[in-house]
Amino acid sequence: MEEKLALLLKRYPAIWDRKSRDFKNLTKKENSFKEIAKALNVSVEIAQAKYKSLREKYRKEKLKIDAATCNGSGPIDFEPWYLLDRLSFFDDVMLKRRTITNVIPTLPVEDSILPTQDEIKMELLNDVQPEEMYTIEPISSPESSQISTHTSNNNTSNKLSHKKRRYSNSPALHMMINKIATVATETSTPVRSHNRFQGIGSYVAETLNLMAEENADACVLEIITILNNHRKQEKM
Repeated sequence: MEEKLALLLKRYPAIWDRKSRDFKNLTKKENSFKEIAKALNVSVEIAQAKYKSLREKYRKEKLKIDAATCNGSGPIDFEPWYLLDRLSFFDDVMLKRRTITNVIPTLPVEDSILPTQDEIKMELLNDVQPEEMYTIEPISSPESSQISTHTSNNNTSNKLSHKKRRYSNSPALHMMINKIATVATETSTPVRSHNRFQGIGSYVAETLNLMAEENADACVLEIITILNNHRKQEKM
């Protein structure tokens, strides 16, 4: 069914093409799903769920390949997903972005352009569906000595570095975290304690703005999850 759905989707850009003027036409989109459901001999609800699952699978497979090729390890050592090429029409509307490793942070960024915590939570509630959330796996985090910020909290940071941290298995988020660590290490100018994380926060905001909307939403959700997990561990 996946292969047939991939062929059908290309004929109905109103469902997936954000550049199409029919994309916001709900009637056109509903009719497209009805025709696809009829061709697959399933209900409209199942057709919509299958489409969403296929789109998410494609996005994750592309991120997997991006991560494998960006780290300079040479040719990928796994078999690409068999529908990757057939769904490549998703690229321009879903995955067009600059890679994280090519982003150079600009400091400082005015606080007024950064999203507030309430705005982030509201955006996540409106845009992110439960099935688009990642699972969190426990792995070792970087040592806190790699992210020194010349603050009075060094003792606390050293203590926390020995605790077990929980990070997402998203390749894109791992690259972001590694880049943040590099930027923080190279930033040696002393800053006031209440403002010590502004540079890193600005870099994260700038990076998210350059990513596709769906990828940025997923990364924001993972970052919030990681921070919440760390806060819970500190209280233990």
